[in-house]
Amino acid sequence: MRNLLWPVTVVLLLAVLVGCLMMFSDEIGLVAAGQGRTKVQYLEDVDRSWPELIPTSAPQPSATVSETTHDFGMMDILTDGEYSFYIENTGTGDLELKKGETTCECTISSLEEGGFVKPGERVAVKLAWKTKTGNVEDYRETAEIRTNDRGNRTIKFVIKGKVRDYLMVFPPIVAFPDTSIETSPKETIVIASASKEQFNILDIESTSPHFAWKQNPASPESIRKLRDLSGYEDLEQAWELDLSLKEGMPLGRFFETITIHTNVENRETFPLKVHGRLTGGIEFFGPPQSFEQERWLVKMESVPKAIGKKVALNMFVRGYGKDIKPRVKSKYPEFLEVATQLVKSSDTFSQYRVEVSIPPGTPACNYIGSRTNEQGDPDVGRIILETDHPKEKELILLAAFVVRD
Repeated sequence: MRNLLWPVTVVLLLAVLVGCLMMFSDEIGLVAAGQGRTKVQYLEDVDRSWPELIPTSAPQPSATVSETTHDFGMMDILTDGEYSFYIENTGTGDLELKKGETTCECTISSLEEGGFVKPGERVAVKLAWKTKTGNVEDYRETAEIRTNDRGNRTIKFVIKGKVRDYLMVFPPIVAFPDTSIETSPKETIVIASASKEQFNILDIESTSPHFAWKQNPASPESIRKLRDLSGYEDLEQAWELDLSLKEGMPLGRFFETITIHTNVENRETFPLKVHGRLTGGIEFFGPPQSFEQERWLVKMESVPKAIGKKVALNMFVRGYGKDIKPRVKSKYPEFLEVATQLVKSSDTFSQYRVEVSIPPGTPACNYIGSRTNEQGDPDVGRIILETDHPKEKELILLAAFVVRD
């Protein structure tokens, strides 16, 4: 008898579970047994922004549209745009319209008379918007119109195109990858304006004192190249900026910003990111798991707060045998500890031991580079060493780590 009760109990429990699921499905608008209610129908019941349907025995409206998408092509930033679509009532009953979800301003002329369109008439749906700042990019705005047409409850209108900036810079980010201090590194930047007003560069600022620049009118070849890249056939005004690195630029990885001030309306200032790596006769080496030589990046990763961590590096100076006395000029964050020691030297070579450590008890923090700082660059530790070397006077070490409780 006991053996027979187990199957019966399991069947009863499954029946209860199925019943609960069916009740829950009905609550969220899915099709429930014997109800035949869809999710859309459920939403129509609880959301009063849906027009009520006319009984099937009465004359029915029919919403007909000739187009639902309009492509504006290229538009300037911070300009107003609008376009009117039309909905025609090709049915026999009154067509009611209500505004649904939109990403831009939407006006329906029929709403002024209660939102009804008589059979044989049509109504305009005007979409209006303002383009935003930024470089060339696609834009897409939408507006939903809800109707009492049983076969066309929602009509989605779309306007799209591209936004172009008044000011264009090529390249948008300037890179000096693995540049030797023995060369004269230089990058040419082309700055152009599509504005009809006279285009001038008023001033240039830099977060580093080690950049130099020279400004000249852009050559016809540069203007043609920028036209091809941007698709702006009406570009006429452009400047070339020759950016170079001064003597005394710190060796290692750098992230800097140049701010260009112009007379172009709505683009009076333009920040330009500059990054790279300057190399010379000084080089660092360390364990691969703790040091990335290409970027001079000390990798401490997860550091226990109670223990701290230390990474030892070897610094080699080739072509110069005197003691250059490496010492800390600045460090970020301040709790980083750096110690240097001369190991050996000769007439044309010297070696140093450089220790970077996080002391025990350092509060929990994150400098792994997953976030950005105020300048928009990776937020990692940064150590600047100064030396008595005649050319390579400053060195930049980066440090990535997370201190955990």
